[in-house]
Amino acid sequence: MRDYIKQQMGYGKAEALLYFKHPYRFNVLGQSRWFGRIYGDLSSFLLSRQPRIYSGAFGRGLFQTLYQPPASLLSYLPHTLQWNIAALFLLGCAFLFGGYSWLGIFPFFLSVAKCGICAFRARIDPRFHGLRGRLLVALLIYLGPLVRGLERTRSRIRRRREIKTVEFNGNGTAQKPRISWHQRAFFLSYWTETGLQKESLLYGVVDFLLPRKYLIALDQGWSGWDLEVCHGIWSRAQIKVGTENHGGPKTLLRVQCALRMSRFSRVILCSYPVLAALAIVLGLPKVAVIGALAGYFHAVGILYQKIHLGHIVYYALEIVAKRLKLSPVEETKRFAA
Repeated sequence: MRDYIKQQMGYGKAEALLYFKHPYRFNVLGQSRWFGRIYGDLSSFLLSRQPRIYSGAFGRGLFQTLYQPPASLLSYLPHTLQWNIAALFLLGCAFLFGGYSWLGIFPFFLSVAKCGICAFRARIDPRFHGLRGRLLVALLIYLGPLVRGLERTRSRIRRRREIKTVEFNGNGTAQKPRISWHQRAFFLSYWTETGLQKESLLYGVVDFLLPRKYLIALDQGWSGWDLEVCHGIWSRAQIKVGTENHGGPKTLLRVQCALRMSRFSRVILCSYPVLAALAIVLGLPKVAVIGALAGYFHAVGILYQKIHLGHIVYYALEIVAKRLKLSPVEETKRFAA
């Protein structure tokens, strides 16, 4: 057991190192995007797509192949550190306010039940096929992700001191952004007579933000933006650059940066009033008040993160534009999409 715990701690440290090298390979919960399977049946149980056999039209395919789709994030959710922390919080609220203890016990029960079912379905050496062996496997399935997630979080917190920061000292900024509160976006414009295209500015922003561990997604041709930048799970900045050719090498670059909440943020914020209403129905006014206050402060925190991310992207654009020797242009006209 001790060796297994040390192994999982080592995995957590390794994932933290990988995060600081390739942050885009991790999901919103900080877990690496992995397409493998654990203990044989872990990824095929509960909220996961089942494997499918390609048999061809009318079953006449020459090579009938079994395709194993990647497991859903929801199937791993009961094993995550965040889930168990939330379950512990709900359990504490249930004991603190009394009544409806099942609300706190249910998340733990779901995690334990999932581990037990996975252990029961796992292929084990016949020598350890008894009840004790199954219980041991269930315990390992439960402890492994928790220890790995805890060590990954600790290592990431320690390594954040080494991350380069964006200085908000005003140096390198040459124009004030035009802000549209209705569109939740700001706009910048740059002039060049050297024939630079928007790719130079976009890749310059990527090279500037990647060492600072910002998650960056590039448009694959289906999005309404060119770059999407996020530093956390709550907000993101979507950068779109339009190019105007004015003859020869003369080019005007118009930049739009829209600040948006992530889908996860919207789901969480919508859950607060639902939980508050449910608490009122169940006769728990204190829980309803706590839920409403938590939702309010959470919304304020998300708004602060959006504004902070907007400042970072603005400074990054200005610094990169200065490096590329782009001339700022004060625009009063509306951005042409």
